[in-house]
Amino acid sequence: MGKAKKEEEAVFLRKKITLLRAFSLLVGSMVGSGIFISPKGVLKHSGNVGVSLIVWFACGILSLFGALCYAELGTRITKSGGHYIYVLETLGPLPSFLYLWAEYFAIRPANSAVISLAFGNYILEPFFAPCAAPLPAVKLVALLGYCKYKADIGLSHKILIQILNPFSLNSQVFTSRVWACPITDKMVKLGLHSKC
Repeated sequence: MGKAKKEEEAVFLRKKITLLRAFSLLVGSMVGSGIFISPKGVLKHSGNVGVSLIVWFACGILSLFGALCYAELGTRITKSGGHYIYVLETLGPLPSFLYLWAEYFAIRPANSAVISLAFGNYILEPFFAPCAAPLPAVKLVALLGYCKYKADIGLSHKILIQILNPFSLNSQVFTSRVWACPITDKMVKLGLHSKC
């Protein structure tokens, strides 16, 4: 009876997003690095501060409508998966598959490139104060910053694996636990030499 009941239960992710976490997620995804890039362009092309504030207010209203649409989708479609599930449920499997391909090969890399270039520009801007920083230098600093970011993420994962691996083994197999640390240590050392 117990096994049959467990087999009938569906496996799903627990909902752990509180109001504070949802607010932090929205602010982190909306603000991003664009807030540091776009005000200069908006002010330059609008002509004066009043018009630029009207443009910002109009864009805020459009963002509010988009957020309300996502809130509606989130309450109607309760499956986990975000954008992919929304596209899958509304348009079908082919558009959702194409969305994932576009997200993986175009959207995320372009987003990382914009953030990295903004980082490079803002790091070099104080050194070339009256003039604009040279583009090759901005690209080099952006590339170095991106590689450092990826190396830090990879190193943190490897250190976490090194710490948790001995504890995840069966407690009766002492020799496996003894050999796990040197093997993991060698993996970390090899990984450190293969970064960027």
